[in-house]
Amino acid sequence: MEFALKQGRVLVLDAAEAKERWESASFWNEMEYMLQSNRMHFSKAVVLADAVVGEIMWHPEEAYDGRAVSIIYYLDRSELVLIGQKTRHDHWEKQLRSLISDEDDLSPVRFFIRLLDELLKDDIKHLQRIEAGCFQMEEEIQSGEKTDPTGLMAKYRKILLNKSFQYQQMMDMSDTLVENVNDFFDEKEVICFQTYGQKVERLYNRSKMLREYMLQIRELQQQRWMKNKIGSCVS
Repeated sequence: MEFALKQGRVLVLDAAEAKERWESASFWNEMEYMLQSNRMHFSKAVVLADAVVGEIMWHPEEAYDGRAVSIIYYLDRSELVLIGQKTRHDHWEKQLRSLISDEDDLSPVRFFIRLLDELLKDDIKHLQRIEAGCFQMEEEIQSGEKTDPTGLMAKYRKILLNKSFQYQQMMDMSDTLVENVNDFFDEKEVICFQTYGQKVERLYNRSKMLREYMLQIRELQQQRWMKNKIGSCVS
């Protein structure tokens, strides 16, 4: 799958196609490791002499349980190559086409920056859903409608912990790109990566705030439980 940009192109490959193309490249061992499915995946960037390879984690809107999709990338001045499961290529095509318009004077680097920003939108929606769920949980505990929110609270905590870890990795990736040790990016592109890192940091802080909010809800639930227990003993 290929998308033309005014200053380059975007390619979407699967693992077999990536191996056929880069098996003899100096960075193939690093990329082959990232393509392994039976490992812990996280966002990262590896700086080469004239390119960057790495991995980004995408949380599709439908994956509300916190599961992420791994996307391996190769970026140079002429192309951005995205590598992932072939079964998701149709979904990617729709997502990628939505980021390109005829008026855009996009380079592969600028498109990569736009893609990073786009992938954060689903994270924002996930956190908004959890926040709304916490508000509802608190109201139901206060009104006595919900007596045991333990299961839902455990689910939310697990999702938020996973997201916090992933946001930390995304900030590390952003820092690597901003350092620009090979002078691969121009000044405006570095500023864009700084802005991206700041957005991820805000998501991290929001997930941290929600974890703290969960502790407050648990304390409220325990207080309510003790009050009901004392009331039943008195009666």
